[in-house]
Amino acid sequence: MKRFLFPLLLLGAIVVSGCTYDLGFDGKSCDTSHPCPSGYTCTNDGLCSSNGDGGEQCSSGATRCSVDNLYQEVCEDGSWQSYDCSPGHCQDGQCKNDQHCVTSDDCDEGTWCGPDDICIDKGSCEDPGVKRCDPQLRSVMVCDEESGNMVLVEECDQSQAYCDPFLVACMSYCSDDGDCQMEYTSCEPVSKKCLDMDLCTDTDSCDGSMQCVGSPGACVAGPTTTGSLPGGGGMDLQCYVGDPSGAEPSPATCNMQGGLVNFLNGEPCGEQAVGLPVAIYLLDDVLGGMTNRVVSSTYATQEQVDGQIHAVYYLEDLPTNKPLVMRVGGGDNGEFTTLYTFSIYIRSDECELSGGVVDYAAPTLYKVNYDGYSNPLSVVSNPDKGLVFGQVRDCNGKRIQHATGGLSMPHDLLYYLRGYIPDDTMTSTGSTGFFIAANAIPIRGIASVLVQISDDGSSLSLWERPMRAFPGAASLVLFQKPKAPR
Repeated sequence: MKRFLFPLLLLGAIVVSGCTYDLGFDGKSCDTSHPCPSGYTCTNDGLCSSNGDGGEQCSSGATRCSVDNLYQEVCEDGSWQSYDCSPGHCQDGQCKNDQHCVTSDDCDEGTWCGPDDICIDKGSCEDPGVKRCDPQLRSVMVCDEESGNMVLVEECDQSQAYCDPFLVACMSYCSDDGDCQMEYTSCEPVSKKCLDMDLCTDTDSCDGSMQCVGSPGACVAGPTTTGSLPGGGGMDLQCYVGDPSGAEPSPATCNMQGGLVNFLNGEPCGEQAVGLPVAIYLLDDVLGGMTNRVVSSTYATQEQVDGQIHAVYYLEDLPTNKPLVMRVGGGDNGEFTTLYTFSIYIRSDECELSGGVVDYAAPTLYKVNYDGYSNPLSVVSNPDKGLVFGQVRDCNGKRIQHATGGLSMPHDLLYYLRGYIPDDTMTSTGSTGFFIAANAIPIRGIASVLVQISDDGSSLSLWERPMRAFPGAASLVLFQKPKAPR
């Protein structure tokens, strides 16, 4: 109910017995019959109290609450007018209905019985009863059906755990994939959280013209041009059609030797590569993130070849008939970046024919090349993510052009090279046979390749390859003649 403002007073200097009357209204008695004037509020004690505006002009239409929150005050014609909010109260300049309740059944539709036994508006969270992690992965929340609000179920200890979005539970930080309990998740070493590997299971799980290569595998754009060799001549892809024969179990180990080479062009590395660490791992250990399990390691030494110094290595007791990964570290001189090479396999019969020592040119990556390919076009390299190279070759080791590649784990950009230069207009491999993924999340995943083999659009998969990306390092996945049966 609107309270009428106090009648205007005739202000003047009235002097009685030498005293001046106090014309302020603070502390004056008031009630519903005798409301306080503009700028004052009648408190619960029945006394006028100044609102602090000194009775000055206000902006028309403005609202506020009285000091005791029992009245809404509205600015009309430059002065504050008071409106009784009972049986409710004033909040944020508006009268609120205090509908008292015992349970939410006492409340109107769209409201619930809040903690002060007053009906308040429901929230708008979805899927009542379903748990989920908060956006920062710090706690387990649930959509409460009664209130419509997300409420806390469990706060994760931030120093030791996070909310796993797949299990929707507080989980300890991971150190390798063995700590990840959900299938197709992988331990990301920077955040130490188990992330989705983003594998596809069928073509319907890929976008647009993409095809799922592998089961599970990676989404790959369908090639639109028949694959070919840069120098002309037909591709030999027969080795990708049938499985290679199995190898005998003996010898169980083999030695490996060779020079360090720039993997982009095959040129030998000189004196600056001497001292680089060279190591061999089992593929399964690398995929699981357990790079502390080294099968064999050494440091590159120097050798005179035609009067020039070349960096060379020698590794002993490598297992035969097992998928391996080679790592050539970046060293301390700042000229190289660590490179992991996948798809290495020593067959026992190959070892026996070579007299117990197989030759293999160790792929090496110059830092200037890493910097260039990890910052292509519109992408800015993220040191917490990795760079992935894929190279496509036929059964004779010749590079294939017009092939398309794909990578399962999230990445910022997959692109191809015109010669050795990034070109965002290309949709398939050029003469060098490379595709590259920049800023790949450093987890386990799948790399896949498709090659169109006839003008009718038929394509052939060159076998999907399991691999892993690493923060601040590069991975090289070689699509070349398979040596092991699937």
